[in-house]
Amino acid sequence: MRRKASFVPVLFLLAGMAGMLPVQAKPVEGITAQTRILGDVSPRGEKQAEPEKKKPKKRGLVVGNRGLARRGCGSCRSETDNPVDRGLRYLALHQTAGGLWENRMAECACPVSLPRVDSIPIPTVPPGLQKKTSGLVDRFDENSIEIRDKAEKDLLLVGKGAIPELVRGVRQGDPETRARCERLLQRIWAPSGMSEIELTGFALLAFSGSGYSHLNKESVGKSTAGEIVKKGLKALMVRQDEKGRIGRGKNSEHLVATLALCETYRNTGSTLIKPMAKKALMALETLQLTTPRDLTWRCFIIRSASKTDLPATKTWIGEAKKQLEGKGGPWVPVARFLLQGLEGTKSRFQLSLPEQGVSTMHPELLFLNMLLVREFAPELNKMWGNLMKPIRQGQKSRTCSLGSWDGVSGHGRMQTTIFRVLSLLVYYRYANTLP
Repeated sequence: MRRKASFVPVLFLLAGMAGMLPVQAKPVEGITAQTRILGDVSPRGEKQAEPEKKKPKKRGLVVGNRGLARRGCGSCRSETDNPVDRGLRYLALHQTAGGLWENRMAECACPVSLPRVDSIPIPTVPPGLQKKTSGLVDRFDENSIEIRDKAEKDLLLVGKGAIPELVRGVRQGDPETRARCERLLQRIWAPSGMSEIELTGFALLAFSGSGYSHLNKESVGKSTAGEIVKKGLKALMVRQDEKGRIGRGKNSEHLVATLALCETYRNTGSTLIKPMAKKALMALETLQLTTPRDLTWRCFIIRSASKTDLPATKTWIGEAKKQLEGKGGPWVPVARFLLQGLEGTKSRFQLSLPEQGVSTMHPELLFLNMLLVREFAPELNKMWGNLMKPIRQGQKSRTCSLGSWDGVSGHGRMQTTIFRVLSLLVYYRYANTLP
């Protein structure tokens, strides 16, 4: 009886606990006790199913050539490993709607190496504009973020006229005002460099050196090479006056634009380009060129025109050599060497490089030195592979600035990028560079 009496409560206890036990889930197929203990015991070589990977988000695409500010240019480093092609893609995406290349597009998001506030040149602005920009900067103290954002957009539209008050905001403002003013200065300020006409002429030389002309249909960036070159040539030709002068009065503008037209005609023989180039060469005879840089580019113009049926006079060479007497500077040996070459005097070009390396050298002079060494001092060609390494490594890989180079020695990003591409063309595609 004691045993029965003790057994009955145990049965009731077990029955009560049964309602408290968790419900066991159904076993998963393919998983046994052995696999739970030992882990993966599948036969060697048998691939296990991998979880589905999420597709990477696409970068923002460009709407036209000017939609670069908010979401980048849509470039992808895997599209090309050639630094020349990446540089040309950058130039293609940063051409304005009017066909020009500028030191900095207003909506470009490429970073700018901003100097100390004390060294930023302060432009003179009308009192009315200064009062307006001062009021916009003061709105950065408002409580409403909508008002502060609206003021920042309005200052960006003002452009360089807002620089004086933005500098004041950096010096005297609270932390948010300083941050907003610094951001605006990075968007508005750009190193003073070449005019847009000079940049356009040199950019066209970069495309020409790569074998592109207004007749090509190959894709570059979001357009074709032909459309890009055609827009650039049209932008120069519409700025040519009745006498053949191109630009707004600067000798350097006319020189570079004339060289771009001559090179286009030399490479294509286009009957549309020939009359424009001929008029530009006639206007060249009326210019008073005295600086070594101007004389250097005039030599290249004559070298290019002499390979075609365009007029290429050399009566000015004697006077040009007199202009160089007693002058110094890095441009003088280059100009003197080219003048001697036009006269038929054969000599060996002496290359002089800075101790800091080619990456710190004047971009324009580096290109010319490389070009002359390649033609007149071929025994030095072997060293260019090592010299080009820091230049290739300096090319950027960000969205908007992909394919470009930071400004060097006070020259802006656009100017430096154009001459870096031209320099690499000498190394990679010498057959298509300047004569």
